Amino acid sequence: MQKDVLVTSNPPLSIKDHIEISTLQVIKEQGLLSQVAGSAKHYEIIYLQQGSGNLTVNRNRNDLDIAHVYMISPGQVRMIELDEKATGFYLSVSQDLFGASDSQLTFVNMLQQCKVFGNPMIMQIDLSGCCEIEEIFQKMVREMNTEHYLQLEMLQVFFRTFLLYLSKVNVIAREINVRSHEVQIVKTFMQLVNIHYIKKKMVTEYADELCVTRSYLNKVVKKVSGFTASQIIQQCIIQEAKKQAITSGVSMKQIAYSLGFDDSAHFSKFFKSNSGMNFTNFKKELDAFQLVN
Repeated sequence: MQKDVLVTSNPPLSIKDHIEISTLQVIKEQGLLSQVAGSAKHYEIIYLQQGSGNLTVNRNRNDLDIAHVYMISPGQVRMIELDEKATGFYLSVSQDLFGASDSQLTFVNMLQQCKVFGNPMIMQIDLSGCCEIEEIFQKMVREMNTEHYLQLEMLQVFFRTFLLYLSKVNVIAREINVRSHEVQIVKTFMQLVNIHYIKKKMVTEYADELCVTRSYLNKVVKKVSGFTASQIIQQCIIQEAKKQAITSGVSMKQIAYSLGFDDSAHFSKFFKSNSGMNFTNFKKELDAFQLVN
């Protein structure tokens, strides 16, 4: 069922606070998203028509391919590099507008999973779908440049149409056969983790809030996402730690404290166990990465 249109009393000049679209040529010329790795405030969507480039999200580098949609979630640290021949579109959508448009679209749960593990969501579009997607982007660009009192409503209609097209294509991930109530439990679990991961680090705490057993929650989360509930919680903490290290440059002790760890040594062991490297080596690689870029 379609959700209500986003209601706003803001004047037309505030529309960019909700939705903004431009071509990749403009993004490249203005140096947006490319000079310094920054944290995404809104959902960001990148579509490459031709050329090449790469998208780095939370230090995970992805080559950009044509006929693919890349969706970045709010809070993810990202940087994009495009070659001279790159053309395509960049779309930014506020969390409120996205929430008013997503309804029960099939890929939303996968989007949450990608966010937890610090990756963009990648969707491959077939050749017939590319024309439809590009037509929607072109309509949105034209609408963005035409101010009138229904501009936001028109842009939201186009955006929801875009999401409906995405719901028909394949997310690059394994297909799974699950029931709708299981998907809802996992979606709610991930939402709760995103809110409470600093204070609640045990699966039992979330199982109690969802009124299910710990074993059932683990079973359903594993079935839907491919990861255990504990791994989801742990990766949420790790990605926030990496985000703080990338964007703020604060010490490990400060990050540990902000994430609810009273003992920095305990946090150090936790970080190494769940990221595959200790925090000191991560910082060294990060400094080298920022020096090169």
